[in-house]
Amino acid sequence: WLAGAGVARGYLGDTARTAERFGEDSQRPGERIFRTGDLVRRDREGRLRYAGRRDEQIKLRGYRVEPGELEAALGTDPEVMTAAVVAVRDGERTELHGFVTLRGERQVTSVSGSEEGTKAVSLGAVESTNAVDSEREALRLAGIRERLAALLPTYMLPARVHSLTALPLTRTGKIDRRQLRQHAQEALISRAPAGSGVPPRTEAERAVWQIWADVLGRDDFGVTDDFFAIGGDSHRLIRIHSLLGKAYPGRSTVQDLFDYRTIEAFAAKLTQADQQQEETATTLREIEF
Repeated sequence: WLAGAGVARGYLGDTARTAERFGEDSQRPGERIFRTGDLVRRDREGRLRYAGRRDEQIKLRGYRVEPGELEAALGTDPEVMTAAVVAVRDGERTELHGFVTLRGERQVTSVSGSEEGTKAVSLGAVESTNAVDSEREALRLAGIRERLAALLPTYMLPARVHSLTALPLTRTGKIDRRQLRQHAQEALISRAPAGSGVPPRTEAERAVWQIWADVLGRDDFGVTDDFFAIGGDSHRLIRIHSLLGKAYPGRSTVQDLFDYRTIEAFAAKLTQADQQQEETATTLREIEF
């Protein structure tokens, strides 16, 4: 709990959440206290050491993120039947991974080997039973990512969205998040294999290819490879957009990167934008004369 002058009165317009998180300070009548959800322990010197969370709240790049909010947003998508979100470590950073079951897919119940899910079934069993890997599913997942980007701020977007035929459950019927984290970590380890290898052929393709290589940290891909299929994610896409903005100011949007997911397609879009700008400039010069 936190108390003191900096504690707010509650959440604006949300009485249920206010009642859950805020209370009256029994030691200071009239003062408010706030349930943070943080777990701490006191060391021998009397200092409080952070030990985790009582809930699933995640601190991500300075923001506190409630996975439930992201799960609710995923659940509004017309393609999604059920959804869950977990946080995993990728090198020096933490990223969110979304898991969904898609409408129209065969539903399978996957239960972990313990009462509370402390012993997940092997990842291989999850993949052989639950993983959906097809071009059609990839297109559906890309559509989900695009629609999610219109609903949520950038920092809340999942780095990846995985499709399963069922969310794994513990024997008590809860979502087995430990198993989902294991699945996400395995996906990071086996990050996309080498791509098509088709080399860049134009100046625009070479420039975009170099930016992709710098952000992805790899160079074994070609201009016909899908960004998300070779290890790209929403956060890397934002970094690429920032770098492209410096090289090609005002020529593209984040949505363009979702729409044109290969270097070949995106470079063609840039070239077309350049031609349109040149035609506009020529027309203006003719008008001036």
